[in-house]
Amino acid sequence: MTQPSEVFGPAEVSETADENLPPFVTFTTGAQLLVEQQLVQSITPDGLRYIARTAEDWPFGDKPRQRAYEMAGRTRTMETAAFLEYFRQGPRRGGRGLKPKPRTKKPQ
Repeated sequence: MTQPSEVFGPAEVSETADENLPPFVTFTTGAQLLVEQQLVQSITPDGLRYIARTAEDWPFGDKPRQRAYEMAGRTRTMETAAFLEYFRQGPRRGGRGLKPKPRTKKPQ
């Protein structure tokens, strides 16, 4: 199944075939793609930005050994193949972390 890309114009984007994916994704389109590719159960663009800020192994940025973000106007974009590979290699990311422990009443 294909759908028009909201970011890259009339190009077709496939939900299953890597060769039909756009060359670059934004945090918004990247979050959608991760869900479509079933690499995460759910994630928001802000959740993806949080991973980018906090994960030591995030592949994009200004540091050595990181790929530079490609700028499209004021929007940071990432190479789709490298972006997907990051999520395919590591543990599944996303969610709200560990569930809180149940509260216990203190003895009085």
